[in-house]
Amino acid sequence: MAKKILTEERYEKKLQELQAELCQMMANPKRIAIVELLGHGEQSVGAIAEALDTSISAVSQHLRTMKDKGVVGNRKEGPTEYYHLKKH
Repeated sequence: MAKKILTEERYEKKLQELQAELCQMMANPKRIAIVELLGHGEQSVGAIAEALDTSISAVSQHLRTMKDKGVVGNRKEGPTEYYHLKKH
């Protein structure tokens, strides 16, 4: 089986598609605010919800979307979930 080699043109197109996906995912003001909060360090879901004056459920949905796109990572300590920005 031959390896699939990305040409420069296909690479640029793929990169543009990924950038568009990221922009679309970040087109929500709450998600931008979450990124700003996490830029100062790891935060619990509850702390994020309190800082943004929104429900834990709404914050959790945003974080799930951001985690699926590789923007944030998380760890669990007991019943509390903490999120951080992923380094790429």
